Amino acid sequence: MSSQGAVDISGLFLLERESKSLEQIYDALKGIIRAAQRERKCPKCKKPFVHRKGVGIFCPECQTVPRRFMIRLKYEGKTYEIYCDKLTGDSFTSYRQAFNALQRINQEIEEGVFRFEEWKKGGVLDLYFEVRWEKFLEGKEVEARAGNIAESYLKQLKSYSRNHILPFWTGKIVKSITRGHIEDFKNYLFEKPSKKKSESEREGLSKKTISNILNILNEFFRWLEENEWISRVPSFPKIRLEVPEIHPVSWETQVAILEHIKQKYPEHYSFFLFLFMQAVRPGEAGALQWRDLDLEKGEVTIRRTFSARKIRERTKSGVVGTIPLRNEVWKVLLELRRERRTDLPSAFVFRTPRGALYKDYTIDRIWGKIRKDLNLPEEITCYNAGRHTTGTLAFRSGADAEAIRRYMRHSDIRMTKRYIHAQAQDLRHRVTDLLPSLEGEGCKGGAEQE
Repeated sequence: MSSQGAVDISGLFLLERESKSLEQIYDALKGIIRAAQRERKCPKCKKPFVHRKGVGIFCPECQTVPRRFMIRLKYEGKTYEIYCDKLTGDSFTSYRQAFNALQRINQEIEEGVFRFEEWKKGGVLDLYFEVRWEKFLEGKEVEARAGNIAESYLKQLKSYSRNHILPFWTGKIVKSITRGHIEDFKNYLFEKPSKKKSESEREGLSKKTISNILNILNEFFRWLEENEWISRVPSFPKIRLEVPEIHPVSWETQVAILEHIKQKYPEHYSFFLFLFMQAVRPGEAGALQWRDLDLEKGEVTIRRTFSARKIRERTKSGVVGTIPLRNEVWKVLLELRRERRTDLPSAFVFRTPRGALYKDYTIDRIWGKIRKDLNLPEEITCYNAGRHTTGTLAFRSGADAEAIRRYMRHSDIRMTKRYIHAQAQDLRHRVTDLLPSLEGEGCKGGAEQE
């Protein structure tokens, strides 16, 4: 009888003598056992659960039971509600647990040692996962308002909470969660399909998504430990992730894209030229202000970005970097400054003809038109055609990894080395696959499978 659903309740119907004996014991006790709030009705037929004293609370028609139970006790003129066992901190997830606890409470009353505070400390509402999780999220909202975390991160966190975390953990006591429960949650995530437009397109959650969710949960448990809600953090399983592949385009394609924008969408050309040539992230290009540019030295400092449509005074990687402007970009920016005639350092460099800023939804809308015009594959994003392509081209030109890391402002050199892999893949497609083999086909690279 672990959850609301079809269960075997045959064990509730005991021998008449035993059933009467349990009922007599129950009637002699101070206090009553009830289903916890919001658990009073059968989830299937919506009828109230039946209480057979000393035996159980259940729906005889649908064979369901509540997920949680409580004890209501009137003692010395006060009414107490007890939801957890003080010895373990576990919530009452079975009638038997609540019945045993009620007998111990009555023994404490007889001995004059009953203290409601001790049962309250055992867990009650404050130790339910959903209660503590709500406080954790409130802290994250404060951090987002202070600019310490990105709005996009907070938005993703709430999505994970709503779709994956709370559906599994609601009703559990944080003190009693073990490595086994974490392992069960990991398996639950691997088995859970992601939401797609049609049933046929549904796939499981990616390893990256599951890793992100587990990392957030790990942070939550560290927060619980720091605030002394739990004594130690349960160990978490490790998920091995592959370095994500990038999909750069060729130099010829990048040039063709920019030429197309210049001809058909000239009002957006300066933005996309800066975005592509300087290898910045789209949100960073959109958040660029005139004070970030030193046109005399030919340099630009990248220090802020747009996150979930809000300005954030730090970049995605947290790295503020000053990089040289490429000559063609420098010329366009000089012309743009003459056209704008603005001396306000905090003014944004790039705006649409209607005065709108280049936020994520604006960039996505414009890029969608460009990709459709040029019949580019769907996986070629604005990110791929700009930042990823420029990074790959830098490797082909002979630049070393550390120099490219600083130019791209990567916090980890492993992110930079993805461009080496992309270069090798491109050589396979453009050279190796075209060479003749002894079997009369293009060389596929590597040993043939037996």
